[in-house]
Amino acid sequence: MSDILEDNPKQLNIACADLIADYNAESQKAFIEICSIVGYQINKAAMQHIVQKCPPPAADRQAVFSSWREARDAAENTRRRADRFAQEGQCLTLALPFTREELGAALGRGSCAMAAVTDLGLAQAIAGKLADQDPAQYGETAGRLRLKAERAAQRKSVRKQRDARAPVKYRSKP
Repeated sequence: MSDILEDNPKQLNIACADLIADYNAESQKAFIEICSIVGYQINKAAMQHIVQKCPPPAADRQAVFSSWREARDAAENTRRRADRFAQEGQCLTLALPFTREELGAALGRGSCAMAAVTDLGLAQAIAGKLADQDPAQYGETAGRLRLKAERAAQRKSVRKQRDARAPVKYRSKP
């Protein structure tokens, strides 16, 4: 486990590593196998699901893999739904690095799997903060939102100039 944290820290979240540390050495081998899958990063939501289904300190290897697949499938279904909604509304999507519970607590709800931000300025601020933390994952979306905001401001100024013109006065016929 320490090899993963030292060699490739982005592959395993520290909060997840703390939860994995509660398991015995035999159970931790299953987590090491999950973390060694190329292109996959275990997240807090999946880890919490595994802990709920297979409580520490000892868990069967197959049970850990089964609960991990359940969590991964649920996350993929939610992501597909969000992508479909965004496509219908011609919007951008971001996968946030928070659990459902963390997002829900921030929004004053118990749990929240997806949220829509309709204010362009707020969406740009959120994407900008995320891009500061992880430019590789969020930088492109932050740039696209910046471009959208610039275009919206440009349209607003053109509309303001057009509305500011003096109204045309018509002469009345004698």
